[in-house]
Amino acid sequence: MSNRGIGKSLEQVLRALGAVVRSSYRLAPAAVVLMILVVAIVVAATIWSTELMTGVVLLIVLAISLLLFLSSWNYGEAALALAAGLLTVYSVTWTPKKFVAFVAVWLTFSAVALLASSIRAASQLETIYLGAAAALAGHSDLAAIKTMERTLRKVASDYEGYLLGGREKAEAIRIFAFRRLPLQIFPSGLSAVDTLSTALQLDAVAVANLVCDVTKAFEGTGASDLPRSLTTFSSTLHDTAAPPSDFVEAFTNSRHLLLGRRLSPDAYFIGLKIALESGVAPAQAGDHLARSASDA
Repeated sequence: MSNRGIGKSLEQVLRALGAVVRSSYRLAPAAVVLMILVVAIVVAATIWSTELMTGVVLLIVLAISLLLFLSSWNYGEAALALAAGLLTVYSVTWTPKKFVAFVAVWLTFSAVALLASSIRAASQLETIYLGAAAALAGHSDLAAIKTMERTLRKVASDYEGYLLGGREKAEAIRIFAFRRLPLQIFPSGLSAVDTLSTALQLDAVAVANLVCDVTKAFEGTGASDLPRSLTTFSSTLHDTAAPPSDFVEAFTNSRHLLLGRRLSPDAYFIGLKIALESGVAPAQAGDHLARSASDA
């Protein structure tokens, strides 16, 4: 397996893990209490065992180094941090008092960082949902915006998908709102974003725009039309002998022909499939389909 394939597989695992963590984020207060209890038990046990103290500190250093690597994907920085931590651990004679002070400082830092991250995430989600609510309810009626915000949050909380976390669902909903999709198809739209983002390895915003394009290409935008439009898109993508990335790029460069009704959905997707299989570059798909439509 290539390094790229390994990276993508690991990215899928990390995205799945991130989705689980984000979906369980509301349990953070309980997790903090549990962490304090565990630390208290460990501190009590270290009074009787110096080796245990060293082992716990080493685990903390290892955990911090792994978090640094997963956040930056820089092996050099993570290895340097691990080496510095190991040298520090083995250069200190650990006593119960030193160990308690170390754990207390580390726990305080972690708690403050967790709280700051939670506040920042909540503020960002508030901004996203308010923007989406304002697009749907109008920008002048504050009460209507707040009501719509609660409705959108309920749509997101009611959807339990595979890899979409709270932030991704909020961003997808904002795209749906800005693109003026009907509110009743938002749940189906989230499901489509979840499925396609996993299959195409694209971020939620890009896939949400893609779902809007495909949905608006059909005459109706009711909930019953969304499955049909996405089935047409997905089946064409699957049947086309071209990489999914080329198909999506070609679709992006030629979507104006579909949204502008110059080609019917069936004619467009058939033409796009033929163009890619004939060797037309994805960047030239729009011009190629436009010439074909003019000749016809």
